[in-house]
Amino acid sequence: SIGNESESGYLLSCARRHTALRVGELLGVILLERTDAVAALELTVVRWMRHGADGGQEAGVERIHGAAAPVQCRLLSDTATSRQCLFLPSSSRQDRHATLVAPKRFYTRGQQLHVEVVGKPIIVEAGHLVMDTACFDRFVFHAQGEAADVAP
Repeated sequence: SIGNESESGYLLSCARRHTALRVGELLGVILLERTDAVAALELTVVRWMRHGADGGQEAGVERIHGAAAPVQCRLLSDTATSRQCLFLPSSSRQDRHATLVAPKRFYTRGQQLHVEVVGKPIIVEAGHLVMDTACFDRFVFHAQGEAADVAP
């Protein structure tokens, strides 16, 4: 359950004393709208955990803004190496660059990736990290062109 909410995240409570959560993991929080039964999924990252006053577990989670979409990323230098990642689009209104969220040990700054974004294959270059946890890396990328237009 959501204990409280702020602009940056939530305090989550769980009656179970031991959970499978770890600091640094991605967590989807389902929000039920107060006016109807429509649910929204919000992507968050676990920032801290503690034992709650009721004997359960509490976690502070930070919101990751943007509608995340699953994408397949493959290294151009090693086509056998591919990972499921999340694509977070840019937002000019919130001055946010498009980013990719990748499993730990996949990201290297400057590496070129083949990415399927909304069914469109593009080649991107990994830019700087914007979030680095024990479980994943979130980084800005720079489009190099459509996969068919880029020479191997």
